Amino acid sequence: MALLRSMAFWPPHSYSEANWKLALKVGETKTLGFSSPLWTNTELLNEASVVDTIEDAKYKEFNTEPFKRIRMCVGSPESNCVEHVFSKAYDSARALFSAGYIRDENVDKDGILSSFSPPEDTYQARCPMQRPGFNIECRDGNKARWGFCLNCNNQGCQNADTDDADAAIGIGIAGQATDTELGAGWTRFFTTTDNRCGKAGKTFKPVWLWVDSLANWKLALKVGETKTLGFSSPLWTNTALLNEASAVDTIEDAKYKEFITEPFKRIRMCVGTAESNCVEHVFSQKYDSAKALFSAGYIRDESVDKDGILTSFGPVKGSYRDCPMQRPGFNIECKDGNKARWGFCANCPSQQCQNSDSSDADAAIGIGIAGQKTDTELGAGWTAYFAPGEGKCSATSKTFKPVWLWVDSLVNWKLALKVGETSTLGFSSPLWTNTALLNEGSPVGEIKDAKYSQFNTEPFKRIRMCVGSPESNCVTHVFSQRYESAKALFSAGYIRDESVDKDGILSNFGPVEGTYRDCPMQRPGFNIECHHGNKARWGFCNNCKSQRCQSDDDDDADAAIGIGLAGQGMGGTELGAGWTKYFTSTSTGCNGGATSKSVWLWVDSLAS
Repeated sequence: MALLRSMAFWPPHSYSEANWKLALKVGETKTLGFSSPLWTNTELLNEASVVDTIEDAKYKEFNTEPFKRIRMCVGSPESNCVEHVFSKAYDSARALFSAGYIRDENVDKDGILSSFSPPEDTYQARCPMQRPGFNIECRDGNKARWGFCLNCNNQGCQNADTDDADAAIGIGIAGQATDTELGAGWTRFFTTTDNRCGKAGKTFKPVWLWVDSLANWKLALKVGETKTLGFSSPLWTNTALLNEASAVDTIEDAKYKEFITEPFKRIRMCVGTAESNCVEHVFSQKYDSAKALFSAGYIRDESVDKDGILTSFGPVKGSYRDCPMQRPGFNIECKDGNKARWGFCANCPSQQCQNSDSSDADAAIGIGIAGQKTDTELGAGWTAYFAPGEGKCSATSKTFKPVWLWVDSLVNWKLALKVGETSTLGFSSPLWTNTALLNEGSPVGEIKDAKYSQFNTEPFKRIRMCVGSPESNCVTHVFSQRYESAKALFSAGYIRDESVDKDGILSNFGPVEGTYRDCPMQRPGFNIECHHGNKARWGFCNNCKSQRCQSDDDDDADAAIGIGLAGQGMGGTELGAGWTKYFTSTSTGCNGGATSKSVWLWVDSLAS
């Protein structure tokens, strides 16, 4: 069964913003008939074939692009098309066509007939489709990867899945008394001439198969032409950031928060330029973050794209030993100190190929590398013995390359709560811990207190609050454990968490610099209760500007900032979000005023 892919944005994917990727071309041949293994394996076919050429081709996008919408265009690459929208997302076309029979009565019968164009009055136009859908197998050997079965024109309609069938129309087809399978078109008995089923014979059609990609690439890391991000750098496995404000196109080392926060199954590295000359890799499992991947130890993966790495990194052909990859994968450590965070090891050109994990190795290529007799680690490129020249084994070829590392984020944000500029969702509101809803019909963009069903139902490890706007000016927090719902989190009692993003909270809530005491956070976390009645459902406590910093859990506190607040000197009035009375001051005294903010609270749902 294909794994569901989460929608990565709000609002849901807009069809006016389609991202069509060509996955497959079906020529007028039998190559891509129903039983072809190309529908379900990872092999490619004529992958360099230009779009307009009518010939069979299977592109890498067939294996890599997630989607909910698919189309086939008959006779022309981008016109005369039939579309289909699924109720769930598929990780790839390969996942769809490996999923077994998918009955779907929403298959566009009229669209298929119009686009494939069997002659009018030669087929059973009045009959409903038999077994419409994907990977269909009807009686008497009639089959289609996408399409439907039918009876020949001189028979009555027989539409149940178990009824007799005579023919199929669509792509990836096979048919009764049809001497060969067809990549696309219709089988022998689909049309009738002179009241004889099949006299006109089978008909081939060229088809272009596209998927509307849901890819959601996030830049996680940039590798400059330096040693900073060599294999042993702690930046691969810790939460520290580096040059996080660096512009995308600037060639320099940088590690962004997305390295730590974005879950994914697909990753890519682009060599020399931000978004082209890229190598992609699709994992069989989901990783919670790039940090999780690079902290996971040696991951052997023979599906690493050797040819893609060699092409993108660009060592001169003939200068290196073209052997099978040694220890391909992630976090690899080969003999003699050759290592890579993503890549493979190799022997120098004068030696024979030695490919087992325990064999001698001389060099490495990829990102986060170290190598034998290489005077420094490299953020990316290849080590000294990798490409010294044909027949040579000299440590002369160390080469740095700039690389952009992206992850295809699987985020699935669900709006759980909206905090208006009121006291309704202050700290003591029972809405934080009960199942009652509030204004659940309120539209997303409206500034109004609301509690949605997702507050009670969506499991998560990541949460965010966006201040003043539904999807910008946000603070994100990643937990070390899963919570079954926001209700479960806010019912869990005090959760101290020093990884709460103080700078993010201050930046997004926006108290004026210089009006508050810039101390370490007091009792940072969730469901916090500090001295003198200062409390927050998510945030931290602080001292007023005229006092010294007092940051221990049992120290004096004067104010709180965040969501679900209560505070000293507030006369019992709570705030849904913002900061309490003594958080800011206009002079050296404790004389500030409480400030309310509107906040949207989202959870990154782990529900499948």
